[in-house]
Amino acid sequence: MGAANRLARNAPIQGMASDACIIGATLWLDHIEQHNRDWKIVNIVHDSCVTEVPIDEIEEAANIAERCFTVRMMRTIRDIWGLDFICPLEVELDFGIRWGAMRKLDPTPTGWRQMRSWLDAGGLDEKPK
Repeated sequence: MGAANRLARNAPIQGMASDACIIGATLWLDHIEQHNRDWKIVNIVHDSCVTEVPIDEIEEAANIAERCFTVRMMRTIRDIWGLDFICPLEVELDFGIRWGAMRKLDPTPTGWRQMRSWLDAGGLDEKPK
């Protein structure tokens, strides 16, 4: 019974996360097209959006993606359906040159420098140093 209760509670949360991701991805794609950026959305699954971005544009793209998938997405949901979020949302950003060698971003200035250095070096090891 406990597993069924967890599934029953989790299903609407996962469904909302998936819907919110699609809204955020739409806002993200609108920005990419309106600003003629060479960024490509390559996959969207549930609450994840994979995008290819040139290395020298990752900070700009990350800042814009974060706004699209949080503030702008929450505002869109509020404006269309009248739903307010009772807690702020945040995004986690992972970067990598290839699948299987992705790193979660530490969004501090030091974390950005380390990420950029790792990507510039080829981003081939899977574990952060």
